[in-house]
Amino acid sequence: MLEGVLLQPAGLKSLNKFLIVTSKGLEEVCKLELISLGLNPIENEFGFFVEGNKNPNRNKLRGIFNVSNPHFYVAHVHPSTASREVFLTNKDLIKSVHSALFILEVLNEGEDVIKLAKIISLPKVKSFVVRCTPSNSDLEKDIGAAILENYPLKVKFDSPDLLIRVLKKDQYLIGIDHAQIKLNHRAYKVFATRNSLSPVTSFALGCSFKETKDLFILTSDGLPLIEAAMAKGNVDIIRDPNSLKPDSLEDKSKIGVGLNRVIVKGARQNALLACAPVTILDTSWEETIDKSFNRVIVALNFKVNTDGLSSKTLFLEIAKKLPEKTELIVLSKNGFESDLLEKISTLEFMQGKLALQITSFKSNKK
Repeated sequence: MLEGVLLQPAGLKSLNKFLIVTSKGLEEVCKLELISLGLNPIENEFGFFVEGNKNPNRNKLRGIFNVSNPHFYVAHVHPSTASREVFLTNKDLIKSVHSALFILEVLNEGEDVIKLAKIISLPKVKSFVVRCTPSNSDLEKDIGAAILENYPLKVKFDSPDLLIRVLKKDQYLIGIDHAQIKLNHRAYKVFATRNSLSPVTSFALGCSFKETKDLFILTSDGLPLIEAAMAKGNVDIIRDPNSLKPDSLEDKSKIGVGLNRVIVKGARQNALLACAPVTILDTSWEETIDKSFNRVIVALNFKVNTDGLSSKTLFLEIAKKLPEKTELIVLSKNGFESDLLEKISTLEFMQGKLALQITSFKSNKK
C-alpha cells in the first residue's frame, strides 16, 4: 500500500479523514455540495467529516491526478489487481468545495488535547505552528510543546510548513490546515464594491444542485454568478488566477445582467480571471427576464446603490415582472415582502458577524 510520506511515531496513525467547516447556518448547503461531489458527509459539532478512502466523483473533484506535494495522500495500489485507485485528498477538497471556510485533515479528537497532541502523526516537514479556535495562546504553547516531544521541528509563526489547527467545542479536534488561510478568499476577485459578498455567501445564493436556467441580476461584483458557474463547470478554486486556463465554453444556462456598465465591466473582469464559463449581457434585466428562466437571483444587501436605486424598489420592480413559474431568490439583511409573491423558504445564516438571509419566492400572479 503506497501513501504520501509520513512520520509515524508510536501512537495513532493518520485517520485519513477530513473536516469541512462552513458558515453558521449554511450547513445544509455545504452538505448538498459535498453529496454532489460524490462524497458521504457525516455531520458533527464542528462541521462535516468525509473519509479519504471514498471513491469521489472524479469529474467534479479537480486535480486528483496531479498531486505533487508528498504531504498529501496520493493513491493506494492493490497488489491483487495491480490497479490504481485514487483516494480523496485535502488538496482535492480545497480546489473543489465552494462552501468551505476551513478544511482540515483530521489527526485526532477527544477530551485531553495534550494527550492527543503527543500521539498524532505528522508529515515530514521542518517547521510548524499551532492555532486554536477559540484563540488561546497559552494552550497553543502547551500543544506545541507536546508535539515537540516527538518531532524535532522549528516553531515558525509566519509561513510555516505545517499549520495545525485545534478546534474546541464539547471536545477537541486537531487537524492540519494545508491551505493555511481561511478559504473564504478568491484571487480572481479584483473588482469589488461596498456591497460585495463573500464567495461562500455568493455560492449559497447562486448554487443549484440540479439543472436550471438562471438569470443573475448583478448588483455588485458578479460573485454569485461566478461561483455558481465555477461549480457547474468544475473550475478549480485556487488562489493564483494566472495559472488557470479556460477549458469551458460559455454556459448559456447561467446568464448575468448588471445594473450599470461599471458592474458589467467589473463582473466580466472577475469572471475572466476565474475562468468561469458565464455569459454576461449588456442588456438590462427588464429586457432579459422571461419565462425561459427557472430562477432569477439577486443580492439586495444594500439600502441604496450608487445609482440612487433602493433595494426595496428593485425588489418590487422584479416582483412585478417575474414570470409566473419562475422562482425568485433574494439575499437581504432584513427580508422583503410583496403581495405579488409567495414565500417558499428562508435560510438565515452568518457572514462573519453579519446576519443575512436567502429567501425563495414564487409568483402569486393569476
